[in-house]
Order: sequence, then C-alpha cells, then structure tokens
Amino acid sequence: LLRLDQNSAVAHYLKAQCLLAGKRPDQFGPTDSTGIAAVRQLLQAVSLDPSMVPARELLVIYFLSVGESREASVHGRRILEQSPTHLDARYA
Repeated sequence: LLRLDQNSAVAHYLKAQCLLAGKRPDQFGPTDSTGIAAVRQLLQAVSLDPSMVPARELLVIYFLSVGESREASVHGRRILEQSPTHLDARYA
C-alpha cells in the first residue's frame, strides 16, 4: 500500500475513491465503516483544498443519502461558488 501524503488533498481524494471501490457514497449506510472512512478522506481533501469540486460532489451525494441536507447544502454551495453552472449542485 502506498503511503498517504497527509498534506495532499489529491491523495485523500484518491484514498476515498479506493475505499468506495467504484460505488457511489449513497450506496453505503450511515454506519458502514468503509463509507465513513471514505467520507472522512473526502472531508480531509476539501479541508486541504476547498476548491476540490469532485470531492464535494461525493460529499453532497453522501450527505443527502443519510438525511443530512444541511451539510449537503454547505458543499453544494461551495461547488456553485467554484462552478456556477454546475447542474447537480443546484439541487443540494
């Protein structure tokens, strides 16, 4: 396993993608340890790079799927700040 650069948003995003293993975040329940680990990596990625739209997209999907619409909205608004014409973010 490759060692993760703790200061790299891309590394955290890629680790989340590996944890998701081709699934969407909404395919994991709120108590699924793999899904939770992926979300933590995505949150770390956007913490390090607030402009990382792909990580925010996955966070919107996850938070909507577990009923956290307020948190989904936060990430959706950040996506729209970065990409005002982003269609999916308009519904978060």
